[in-house]
Amino acid sequence: IEKMEILLSDTDTYTNLKRNPINKVEGFFTIPYVPHIFDNFKRFFKGNQFIRLAYMGINKLSAFIKCQKDKLSTFSRSNVVYKINCQNCDASYIGQTKRLLKIRIP
Repeated sequence: IEKMEILLSDTDTYTNLKRNPINKVEGFFTIPYVPHIFDNFKRFFKGNQFIRLAYMGINKLSAFIKCQKDKLSTFSRSNVVYKINCQNCDASYIGQTKRLLKIRIP
């Protein structure tokens, strides 16, 4: 129920209003599908001619399938900020490059 309240709090995302040729406003309201709660909403809006109700699934396939790319090694990355410490003193150099780090620091 908390998840549904959070999803319903953003009304701009879940409502879509359009005008008919007769200048009547017809609303399309989308809510997440939770079995008993959705049925109550459906019964409540059943007699209303101007608001149509639809549901969307909460669990989407993209939430379960992650990016299949391999991670790059540190030296194979580009657009990085790097720091080189001096071996003789406590000074350091901070640089930025758009090239691969392995090309910039051989």
